[in-house]
Amino acid sequence: MAPVLYLDIDDTLLNWADGKPRPVPGTHAFMRWALDHFEVRWLTRWCPSGTMPEHLLVDLAKMVRIDPGELASIQGWNWDYSGTKVDGISWVEHLAMGREFVWIENGDGLSNRDYQVLEQNGLRHCHLDCNVTTDLRALDRTRRELERRFDLAPAGAEPRRDVA
Repeated sequence: MAPVLYLDIDDTLLNWADGKPRPVPGTHAFMRWALDHFEVRWLTRWCPSGTMPEHLLVDLAKMVRIDPGELASIQGWNWDYSGTKVDGISWVEHLAMGREFVWIENGDGLSNRDYQVLEQNGLRHCHLDCNVTTDLRALDRTRRELERRFDLAPAGAEPRRDVA
């Protein structure tokens, strides 16, 4: 079973340096690679209910050049009433069942509670800080870290292990 990749959008996939969202170079390749190697789940304020509204899905699909239907298959957990993203993580699945996960989020996107929950459960290492608004190469470094951590093939190469 593939590891779960919880994925933020703002400042993680999209650069907001000029006040409007746009993908950084490599966003399309990263998304293609991530969809091939992980069970990707949204963990973003774009869809705190876990399901992205269609108009946002279409906008995102255009920006990252991925078919909207493929992005529509990405779901998340409902955390919109908690006010903190850490409640969008399937803790039973990861703590009780031991399924691996990683959470890609810009550091500013985590609350003190998010950090505390990760720390209390010995899972601080499961958060990877990625902020493409302040560092245009952050997504590429994040992909390389994921390749190393999960022993995955580099983007564009044949997979080194079965992740399905």
